[in-house]
Amino acid sequence: ATEGQAGAVIDEVIEGTGAQDAGLESGDVVIALDGVPVLGGGDLQAQVRAHQPGETVEVLILRDGEEMAVTATLGVLTEEVG
Repeated sequence: ATEGQAGAVIDEVIEGTGAQDAGLESGDVVIALDGVPVLGGGDLQAQVRAHQPGETVEVLILRDGEEMAVTATLGVLTEEVG
């Protein structure tokens, strides 16, 4: 992220998730979700939880210094694997 730029860095994109379907990549920085600024990872999780699973949202990301808007369908956030 650029100096002073808030956002949530995507560490990894899990296969079969809305993030993967939206074309998000590891290293992308999410800076807004549906027009609401994202200030960090916890902020991103809180905003995702504020929506219903299956909802479609516009995600504004920074990739290699370029802003891009992608559309993502939110999945169910789960701690379980399998």
